[in-house]
Amino acid sequence: KFGVGVTGIGTESGGSGIRGFATTGNGGYFYSESGNALNANSFLGSALRATNSSIDIPTATFLNYQANGTAIQLTGNLQINGKILNEAYQTPTFENSWTNFGGEWNTAKFYKGKDGRVYLEGVVTGGSSSVICTLPVGYRPASRIFFMVSNDGNGRGRIDIQANGVVSFDYGANRTQVGLDGISFRVD
Repeated sequence: KFGVGVTGIGTESGGSGIRGFATTGNGGYFYSESGNALNANSFLGSALRATNSSIDIPTATFLNYQANGTAIQLTGNLQINGKILNEAYQTPTFENSWTNFGGEWNTAKFYKGKDGRVYLEGVVTGGSSSVICTLPVGYRPASRIFFMVSNDGNGRGRIDIQANGVVSFDYGANRTQVGLDGISFRVD
């Protein structure tokens, strides 16, 4: 149950230490109840190379962890050929008569990136009071934060985001054109 499952497999000049490890079901895997499921070291080339050119299920999980583990821990450089995909944009539910500014301007939206930050975008207008919208749980800062933003094209305003998710325009000359682009904050 504990110890080393496979050891001492390698090559000195090119090639792969373990290659073609697969089954007809879920594919091959390395497993460990404690410690590392796989250690990969290389003096030249790649320590670990994973290629899958025929992914049938886009949401397939190739690296997984449970409880307080880490899926991947890297020391050294990382090269990625392709995209790191973020979640889809979400549209806020406006409050107090706030709307998108419209025209050629970006509509209000937000998403959480793979870096654990929430990003807001868009230009809004109107509003009978300062509260623009409320961000859902998981998209809220730990404590109240504020950002200086563009207001009415050439002025400045302030957007506050509270720990309860309330996004408000708390300072500015008017509510004609309020920019949300560039607002981002970390969530834990």
